[in-house]
Amino acid sequence: MTVITTLGFAGRTEEALDYYRDKLNAKTVFLMRFRDSPDQSRTKPGMEDLIFHASFQIDGTDFMAPSPHPRTCGSAYCGSTKWSKLGQDYL
Repeated sequence: MTVITTLGFAGRTEEALDYYRDKLNAKTVFLMRFRDSPDQSRTKPGMEDLIFHASFQIDGTDFMAPSPHPRTCGSAYCGSTKWSKLGQDYL
């Protein structure tokens, strides 16, 4: 059985992918932005350039980075100071 680690970045997926690429030589395998999603009902104004889903590899290990839920993105959670600081602690 294959296990794929799924990481959430609270609307900061692109920043995380850039960091992992620069620091850990990560390779992006797949990337889709909200504007390219086949289901545009989940895309709120201002979310078009956020990453809807991405998958990447570090040293042959697969990771997935799904989108933030549209109900939370744009609210106090997506990109908020609280979650941004939490993310910085781990990046």
